[in-house]
Amino acid sequence: MRLTMRLRSIIIGAALVVALAWFNWQVLANERHVATGQPVLFELGTADPRSLIQGDYMILRYRLPDSLAATSLPVRGQLALRLDGDDVAISARLYTPDAPLAADELLVNYQTSDGQLNVGPGSFFFQEGEAETYGTARYAELRLLPGGASLLVGLRDEAREPLGRPIFP
Repeated sequence: MRLTMRLRSIIIGAALVVALAWFNWQVLANERHVATGQPVLFELGTADPRSLIQGDYMILRYRLPDSLAATSLPVRGQLALRLDGDDVAISARLYTPDAPLAADELLVNYQTSDGQLNVGPGSFFFQEGEAETYGTARYAELRLLPGGASLLVGLRDEAREPLGRPIFP
C-alpha cells in the first residue's frame, strides 16, 4: 500500500513537471516568434466589439484582395503576400509549390471559416471598458515565420499607431 502511494506521488510529480515544462516552452516559442518574425499589417474589415456572453472582444475580418474569395479556396492552405513600404499586405495569391515565391513575397498560412478568410486569429479579446479604444482598429499586426505561421501581436489605428497595451511587452 505504501509503495503504491509513493509511486502515485512520483507519477503526479512527473506529470506536473512535464506540464510546467511544456507551458514554459510555449511561452518561449511565442517570445521568439515575436522577436524574429516578419511584421505584417493586415487591413481589417468592419468590427463588432461586443459579446454579452464572452465579454468585450472584436471579430477580426482580414481584408485581402477580392480575387481571393474564401468560397473558392481550399479550407486550409498558404498565401503568397506582397507588402508595401510600411509592411502592409497589399496583394496575395494562392501559393502552390509549382509557382514558387518571388523575392518580394512572404508565406502566410490561412484557413476559411463561414465564408471568411483568416490569416490569424478570428477574434481579439480585451478588457471590459476598452471597446472605444479598440473600436478604431484598422490594422491587425501579425508576425510571420518563414513557414507561414502567424502570431497576432496587436491592433493599430488608421495612422498605423498601436492601440492599447501590447500583447507581448
